[in-house]
Amino acid sequence: MSGIGNPVRQAAPSIMRRGWRATLGDAARGLPLLAVAALAACGGGGGSGSGSTGDSGGSGTSGGANGSTYTVGGSVTGLASGTLVLQDNSAADAVTLTASGAFSFPGQLVSGAAYDVTVSQAPSGVTCIVSGGTGSIGTSNLSGVAVNCTTPVAHEAALVFRSGGETVNAGTASGAITLQAVDANGNIAGPTTPIQLTSSSPTMSFSATADFATPVTSVLLVASHASFYFRDSATGSPTITASTAGYADATLPETVAASIAGRGTVTELAAHVASSLPLIQGSDGTLYGVADSVLPQTIFSIDSLGAQKILHTFDPNVSWYPSSALTRASDGNFYGVTQLGTSTPHGGIYRLTPDGTFSVVYAFTGGADGNWPQGGLVQATDGRLYGTASLGGTSCGTTFALTLTGQFTLLHEFDYLTDGCEPLGGLIQGSDGLFYGTTSAGGSQSGEGTVYAMSSTGQVTVLHALLDRDGAYPSGKLLEAGDGNLYGIATQGGPTATSRGDVFRVSKAGVFTALYGFQSNTQGNLDVSFSGSGRSVGTLIQLADGNLYGVAAAGGSYGDGGLFQITPSGSEIVIQSFQGGTTQPAGGAAAALLQGLDGKLYGIGLNGGPGGSGTVFSISGLF
Repeated sequence: MSGIGNPVRQAAPSIMRRGWRATLGDAARGLPLLAVAALAACGGGGGSGSGSTGDSGGSGTSGGANGSTYTVGGSVTGLASGTLVLQDNSAADAVTLTASGAFSFPGQLVSGAAYDVTVSQAPSGVTCIVSGGTGSIGTSNLSGVAVNCTTPVAHEAALVFRSGGETVNAGTASGAITLQAVDANGNIAGPTTPIQLTSSSPTMSFSATADFATPVTSVLLVASHASFYFRDSATGSPTITASTAGYADATLPETVAASIAGRGTVTELAAHVASSLPLIQGSDGTLYGVADSVLPQTIFSIDSLGAQKILHTFDPNVSWYPSSALTRASDGNFYGVTQLGTSTPHGGIYRLTPDGTFSVVYAFTGGADGNWPQGGLVQATDGRLYGTASLGGTSCGTTFALTLTGQFTLLHEFDYLTDGCEPLGGLIQGSDGLFYGTTSAGGSQSGEGTVYAMSSTGQVTVLHALLDRDGAYPSGKLLEAGDGNLYGIATQGGPTATSRGDVFRVSKAGVFTALYGFQSNTQGNLDVSFSGSGRSVGTLIQLADGNLYGVAAAGGSYGDGGLFQITPSGSEIVIQSFQGGTTQPAGGAAAALLQGLDGKLYGIGLNGGPGGSGTVFSISGLF
C-alpha cells in the first residue's frame, strides 16, 4: 500500500485508534466504504496528516485523533567506543549507537501510547543507565530520554594511608597512622608479606605503640589494616613511604616542628601567697586569688602593674579554710566556698563584694545538703551557682545550686556503688547545657572514681566508672576541649604498670581513652600524684595550638614539678621543670594555669619565692 510511510505503533488494534476514519469523501473519490474500512485495517490510505510541533519539532505521520504521531528520542553520554543498542517497548523498534550523541527511534507513537526505553546491548565492561525512559507520549516529539554510560576505572593493588599528615613536635610520638592495602577491585585485603616503612628523614623511627617500647622498621598487615606511630628528633618535612611486593607504594608527607621543651620565661609577680587554688582574671587584667596554704589565709589581687592588695583575711571565728578558687558572678561579686569556721563548721558559701565586704551566703548543715564543699562554683546559663560538697548527703557528697540571693537547692546525693563518692573537682557546664564532673572514689567498677554528667535538675548519668588502668582518683575539674570531648587528670593508676596518674579523654557518649600515663618522679618525669595539701589538682587548659597544658606539683628535674604539654594523640613533653627555693618562682605549682588576656600563662606555686613560701608567677615566650 502506498503512502503509509514509517510504521505507526499502536496502543490498541481498533480502526479508530489507528487514526483512520472512513468518510463519505473517501467514497466520493471512488472508494467504497467497505474498501475504505479494509484499507484502514491495513494501516494504509491516501495522504498524511501534519504533526504537532513537539520537543524536537517536525511533523508526525497520519494518525491519532488529531491525525498525528510522535517519535521518542534523547541523548547518550559517556559512550567512547563499542556498540550500544537501545530499544523501545520491543526489539522491533531499536536504535544502534557507537558514540555519544542524540538518538531517535524510527517508530512513532500516537498520543497517550506508552514508551519504555531499555538497554538491549552495551559495550563490554561499560554500564549504561537510562533516565526518563518510561511514560506516555504526549502531543509532541519526545527528546528527553537520557542514557549515561560509565566505564569503571581500572585499579591496581596499592597501599593507602587512611590517616596521618599531622604536625608533631620533634621528639614526640605522632598520633596513630592507619595503613591499608587495597586490591585491584578496590577491596581492602592485606598482604601476608611485611610492609616496609621508610622515611626521607634519617632520624625518624617507627613503633607499633605510642610509648615506643619496641621501635620497628616494618609492619605486617595480618588483617585489613595496621597502625603505627612515628617519632623524629629533627625538624623538617619528612615523607614516609610504605612498600611491599605486589602493591603500589604509599607516601605520606609529615611536618615535624621544633619542640616546645625548654621554652618560656618564668617571672615572679608576688610572694608569700602559697596556694593550690587557681587564679582568675578581671576584664581590666587584674588577677584575683585565694592563698589557702599559708597563714593568714587571704583573698588577694594583683593589678596589671604588679601591685598586690589583700581584699579579705579569713577569720576562723566566722568562716575559713577556703577550698576553691573565686567565681566572679554576673552581679559583679566574688563567690567561693570554705570548709570550716565557727559560723560554718560544715562549710559555707561566701560572697565578697569588690570593696571587700565579706558575708556568708549559705552554711551547710553536714546532713542531706552536704558537708565540706570543694571544687568551686560555676555560674550557669540560668544564672545560678552550681557546686559540689565532698561529703554529706548519704555520706558520699552532694551537688547543689544557689541563686545569687541565697536560695539553696539540693540537686543530688551521691551513692558509692551507683555513681561514685567524694566529688572533689567541682562542675563545669558543657556546650550542651549539661554539667560534668568527677568523683574521686566509688563507682561500679573498683571504687576508683567516676566521670558523670548531670542535668540542671540533678539527674546524674555515669559516663565511665574508672578502673586502675584508666587512672584512678581524679580530683580536678574537667576540661571540655574544642573537639567536644572531656579531658581530665587522674592522680593514680594509668595505662601501664608503672603509671602514677594519667591524662584521660571521655566523650559525652562515655567512650573512654587513657591518653598518657605519668611515670615515677625520677629521671625528670612529672608526678601528678602529689595532691597539693589535699586540694583538688589536675585541671588542664587548651591553648590555640590545640594542645593541652597543665602543671604537676612534684617530679621533674628538681622534684618541684613542672609545666607539661599533652597532644590530642597522647604525647607528653615536659616544657619546664620548676624549682623551689628563695630564688625560684614556680616551685610546687599544683593549681590549674590561667591564660591571661595578654596571652601569658599565670600560675601560683606552693614553695617558690622568698622563704619558699609560694609565689604568683607568669610564663611567657612559649610560642
